[in-house]
Amino acid sequence: MSGVRESQARYQRHPSAVKAARFRAAELTEEWGLQPHADDVQLILSEVLTNAVRHGAGRQVAVSYHLDAARLRVEVRDQGDAIPCPRSADGEAEDGRGLMIVQGLASRWGVNDRVIGKAVWFEIDVPPVPATNEPSAT
Repeated sequence: MSGVRESQARYQRHPSAVKAARFRAAELTEEWGLQPHADDVQLILSEVLTNAVRHGAGRQVAVSYHLDAARLRVEVRDQGDAIPCPRSADGEAEDGRGLMIVQGLASRWGVNDRVIGKAVWFEIDVPPVPATNEPSAT
């Protein structure tokens, strides 16, 4: 991989956005040679986007992807101003574990305030791909 790659998508703030965004993340991780990270990217995105759909505001959510030589950064933006924070989930609860999953799988994550709303982002470190044009030792 060389250079920087970027992609963006907008979705209606509706539960169906999560499936569509996971599909797009799968496409990008394949296209960008990040297959070893595909499952983690899709799962983390799913958790962050579900929070935006359930607890955010506005009609749409936006997802952006930025890949450089060291990391993939994914950002989910909505118009809500509530800042998500991890919480302990009751052992019987069906929800409340999303940000704990994000913390466990992402290299880094955080929240940035925006003029309107917020952006929740996460990063996955990607090791450099060895050059393939070097002569082989024989």
